Amino acid sequence: MKTKLLMLIMTGAGFLSYGQETTANRLIGASGIPGFVFYADDSYDELTTEDGDMYNMYAIAVNPDDSLTYALLDSDGEDEFPRDLYRVNPFTGDYTRVYDFEEQFFNSGDIGDDGLLYLITGNADEEPGRIFTLNIRTLDFELLFETGLRGPWGLEYNNSNNSLYLFQGDDGEEHFVYRYDPESGEFTEMHMPGMEETEVHGAFYDEEEDRFLITEYYGDLRETVNEEYNETESLAISDEGGVMDVCIIQTLRAEGTEIEFDACPGDDSTKIQLLYEVNDVEWYRDGELIADEADDLIYAKETGDYQALMQIGEGESDYYMWSEVISVSFLASPVVTVTQEEGDHDLCIGEEIELTGVAPGGGSVVWLMNGEEIDDATGATYTVTEAGIYNQLKTNMSGCSDSADVSIEIIARPNPEVLLTTETEVLCGGETGSIVGIEDVSMQWYKDGEMIDGATLASITFTEGGVYNQMVTTEYGCMDSAAVGITIVTAENPVVEITSETSVLCPGSSIELTGSDEGSQQWFMSGDEIDGETGSTLIIDEAGTYNQTVINEEGCSGMGEPITILDGVLPTVTITNEFDADEFCDEPVLLEGIVGETMQWTLDGTDIPGATSDTYDATAEGTYNQIVTNEDGCIGEADAAYVLAECTLGLTEENLSIAVNLYPNPVVDVLNIESSALINSVVIYDIAGNIAYTSSNLNSNLVKVNYANLASGMYVVKISTNEGMRIVKTQK
Repeated sequence: MKTKLLMLIMTGAGFLSYGQETTANRLIGASGIPGFVFYADDSYDELTTEDGDMYNMYAIAVNPDDSLTYALLDSDGEDEFPRDLYRVNPFTGDYTRVYDFEEQFFNSGDIGDDGLLYLITGNADEEPGRIFTLNIRTLDFELLFETGLRGPWGLEYNNSNNSLYLFQGDDGEEHFVYRYDPESGEFTEMHMPGMEETEVHGAFYDEEEDRFLITEYYGDLRETVNEEYNETESLAISDEGGVMDVCIIQTLRAEGTEIEFDACPGDDSTKIQLLYEVNDVEWYRDGELIADEADDLIYAKETGDYQALMQIGEGESDYYMWSEVISVSFLASPVVTVTQEEGDHDLCIGEEIELTGVAPGGGSVVWLMNGEEIDDATGATYTVTEAGIYNQLKTNMSGCSDSADVSIEIIARPNPEVLLTTETEVLCGGETGSIVGIEDVSMQWYKDGEMIDGATLASITFTEGGVYNQMVTTEYGCMDSAAVGITIVTAENPVVEITSETSVLCPGSSIELTGSDEGSQQWFMSGDEIDGETGSTLIIDEAGTYNQTVINEEGCSGMGEPITILDGVLPTVTITNEFDADEFCDEPVLLEGIVGETMQWTLDGTDIPGATSDTYDATAEGTYNQIVTNEDGCIGEADAAYVLAECTLGLTEENLSIAVNLYPNPVVDVLNIESSALINSVVIYDIAGNIAYTSSNLNSNLVKVNYANLASGMYVVKISTNEGMRIVKTQK
C-alpha cells in the first residue's frame, strides 16, 4: 500500500495544505504552531509488511503522557476488519503494535488529557455506534457509551471541556454533531447546516482558535466554529483516499516548554531530546545554529529558545521539519560591553583612550589588562595610557560573572614626521607657488592656523602670502604637523599699459607705441625680444603683435596687454558714369566712385565742397577724381581721373553766322524755331543720341515743333537751312 499524508502548516491567519506520496507506511509532517500538524490518509492501496499482513492507516493521535504518536492500522489478515493500535514514528515509518482489538471495527479515535484512548465503532458491522476506552498505560479496555446511532464516524476529544465530539452522516442527507460528556454522561445533538451529503471521518480541535478542522471522506478539509457550527469553509482537497484524522505531534522531550534554573549560564542544566528517530538533526538557539550539536539530544546551557531542524524521509531526502520551541531560562548573567572614546584600537604618542564598560550596580567590576586584574580599576571606565588587551569582568548579585564578548586590544602607534619644502618665498601678484609636505593616509593643509578647504594632498599650490603648515594623519589615526610652518611674502607686479594712435599700419607709414618707463623694459614682437628696444617707446614700420615687459626692484615682472598692429590696405578707387563718355549736354553727368569710411570729390585737384558721397553729379568741364579713406584709415584715389567736356552728340555746325532763335526754352508744348536763313528740315535728338522728332521740306523761316509727346529731358535740335546747319540745345 502507498500511504499518503496531507500536511497542514499552521501560518497564523490561514492554513496551507501540502500532499506528498511516501512509501512503507511512513507519515511525513510539516512544522506548525506550536508543534506539527499531520494527516493520516485512508488509502485503499495494499501494503505488504514483513510479517505478511496488509495494512491501511486510519486515525492518528498524540498521547499527552509520552508525547508519542498512535495510529489505528487496518489489517487484511485472517480477521475481516481488525483495526489495532500502533505506536508510530512519523518520520521513519517504524511502528509497534500496542493493542490488538480483535474483531472490533473502529473508525476513529483520539487520546484525551486523561491518558485514555477513546474509540468509536464504524458502520461495517451494521450495529449502532459504541464508544470504548483504552488506558494506554494499563491496557484496560472497556465499553464507555452506546450511542444508538449508526453511520460513518469521526471522533475528537476537546481538551478545553473534556468532551467528546462525534460526527455522523445520516444516510447522506443531513449531518449532525454530537457532544458526549464522559463525566456527566450527557449526550447532545447539534445540527451542522451546509454539510449535507458528506461523511466526516476525522476531526481536530484547535484550542487557540476554538474551532474544529473536519475532514470529509473523499472530500474537503474544512473548518467550523466550535459549538455553533454555523460556518464551514473548505481549506484543502484530498486528491485520493479519505483523510481520517488530524493531530498535533510533539517531537521534543524536556521538563517543560518553559524551564527555569537556579544556575548561571554555562552549567549543564537540562536535557532536550528528540522523541523520534530521524535521519539528521541540527539544533538552534534563538534562531542561530548551535555548532557541533548533531545528536538526538543536547544540554541547554544558556537562556534562549531551543529548536531542532530534522531531516525526514528515506536516505538523504529533501524533507525537513522544525520542531516545537522549548524555552530555557537561567539566572541572568551580567551583560558587559566595552567601548572606547575614539572607536579605534590605536594609541598614539601622548594620547589617552578612555574605555567604558558597565557600572558595578549591586555587584562588582574589575578591569583586566592582558588577562590580569588592574589594581584599583573597579569603576565603570578606565583610562588607557599603554598598549595591551583590555576587558572588564562583572559579577552580579546572583554570583554570575561574565566579561565582554570581545576584548579591546590597544596598540601603540608612532606619530608622523612632517617635513615641508618650497622654492618660492616671495610671491608676486598672479603667481602661484607650491609647498611639498609628506604623503600618508590623510593630509590637511592650514594657512595662518585656519584649515584650507579641499587642501588634502601631499603638496599644496598657493596664490597668496601667509604661514602654511600640513597636518598629517597615519593609518592608525595618529596626527602631527611640521614644527615650523613656511612663511610666504607677497609683492605687487608692475602695471604695464601700451598705447598707440592707431592699430593699422598703412603702406609706407610708421607707428609709435608707448609703454611703461618703470624699472627695466624690453619690447617684444610676436613673443620674440626686439634687440636693443629697451625704452619706454617703440617705432614700428611693419605689422605684428607687440608687447612690453617690466621688472621692478622686487623682481616681479609685469607685461602689458599685447597690441596687434595690422597691415592696412589702400582703398582701390575707380570712377564710372552712366554714359561712359567724356561729354555732357547741359545735364549733370553722374560720376560713380566707391564707398569708404570718408569720401571727397575733386575738380582739377581742388576739393568740391559738399561732394563727400560715393557719387557726384558733374555739371562743368574739367578733370574729376575721388579721394577715399577706408575703415583702416588708409587713403587712396583713382589712378585715372575723369575728364568731362560739353557734349555735341557728334554733330558739327557748318555756319555759325546763321542767326537762330528757339523759344520758349525750356519748352512746354510747342517749340518755335526762327532762322535768318530759310529752314529746310529739323531733326531733334534725345540725350542718348536717338532721333525723337524729324520734319523736312519745310522752306520756312519759322517752324513750330510739337513737344507734347516728348519726355522731359535735354534735347539737341539740328536745323538745316539753305545757308548751312546750326545745332541748339533745348530742354522740356
